[in-house]
Amino acid sequence: ANLARNGRVKPLWLLGADAGIRVIGQASDAGDLEVLCKTRGEHGALERMVLEMKAHGLTNGRVHIDHCCMLPLRAAEAHVHAVFPEAKVEVGSCGALCSYYAEYGGLMVGYEDNEAPTV
Repeated sequence: ANLARNGRVKPLWLLGADAGIRVIGQASDAGDLEVLCKTRGEHGALERMVLEMKAHGLTNGRVHIDHCCMLPLRAAEAHVHAVFPEAKVEVGSCGALCSYYAEYGGLMVGYEDNEAPTV
């Protein structure tokens, strides 16, 4: 809802969010949320999240998962490790602004793809 109120995503994409539908998206070049897909339920959303990460080039790099009051957070980490066993997963909680956009129960995930520079 906060993403739509601030013009980051079209309100039409959020229809059904109260019915257990989860939206998975990525940041666009314009600063909006580009919706990749909608799933039903937490388990389906976590599976699809990992599939999208794989499709976008994650290959056992670093993954950072921030949550906003999501209690079964280890499930997200387990889904990542199931597909990327060597990934270095860091788990934290969202700060003020990220919590505002992720909203209660939401996740924000960042990861290195195969184009990330190595240090």
